[in-house]
Amino acid sequence: MSTNRENVTWQNQAGKWRNGFYPFSYVNQDSPDFDYEWDVEYNYDRLTAVSREFATADEAYEQNTKSMSNPGGTHEVPFTEANRTEIERLERLAAEYRERQQVAR
Repeated sequence: MSTNRENVTWQNQAGKWRNGFYPFSYVNQDSPDFDYEWDVEYNYDRLTAVSREFATADEAYEQNTKSMSNPGGTHEVPFTEANRTEIERLERLAAEYRERQQVAR
C-alpha cells in the first residue's frame, strides 16, 4: 500500500542523483473526516531523509524509499540550465539536512 508523501529526485551538475523528502505536519486532525495521507501540509523549505549520491535517478529514489512506505512517486529534476536555480536550492537544503544529522550525533 502506498502513502503519498512529497519528495524530489534531482541531478546535480556532476551528473549524480539524490532523493529527499519534504517534512510535513498533519492538519484537520479534529475532523471526523481526517485522512493521515492527505490532510498534511508540507514544508518545501526543508528536506528530510536525503539519500547519498547515485548514478541514476531510479537508484536514488529506490534506495531512499526502501525502508519507508511507498510514497507513490517522485518529482524528477534533471540538471539543465533552466533547472539550475532549483537544483542549487535542493543542494543547499540537502547540505542543511546533513548538518542537522551531524549535530544530532
